[in-house]
Amino acid sequence: MFATTLTTERLVLRPPCVEDAGAIFERYASDSVVTRYLSWRTHQSVEETRAFLNQITNPPIDNHDRQWVIGFEGDSLPCGMITVFGSGQLVGLGYVLQRSLWGRGVMPEALRAVAAEVWRDERTWRLQALAHVDNVGSQRVMEKCGLRREGVLRRQLVMPQISDEPQDCALYAQVRDDFNAR
Repeated sequence: MFATTLTTERLVLRPPCVEDAGAIFERYASDSVVTRYLSWRTHQSVEETRAFLNQITNPPIDNHDRQWVIGFEGDSLPCGMITVFGSGQLVGLGYVLQRSLWGRGVMPEALRAVAAEVWRDERTWRLQALAHVDNVGSQRVMEKCGLRREGVLRRQLVMPQISDEPQDCALYAQVRDDFNAR
């Protein structure tokens, strides 16, 4: 359904592999500041990252999720990841990026490439993502990519670095009409 590799002016987005575990662990999965607003706990070991990669690179047949690791042209080591959840009418997005690259336009560039790929599927009518209500940086990324804030979903998602209770999340979305009008 989706292209295996996506490229932009500076970036190459490709499928993750188990060999990426060391770089992913070092660059962002072990950083509690990066993982603060994510739905998974900060990784404590490269083995934990490797187990995660084994899980996503060998999904069940009925799983339509797709991941791309983000790297710079000429550097095969991943600095982030984007996940597309589901397929068809509604598609969700999630993403993570190493902290030293925040504010440098990397995630908007990567997210635009993935969104363009998602919109190639004519069955898709809605692309959406969530961000913790206090995660202004992530909300800004979505706005730069043409997603609009639609409201707040109360008690929507557990973010274990914050609490074991579900957190309020801002809902951002882009519909096909908005994408076509840009």
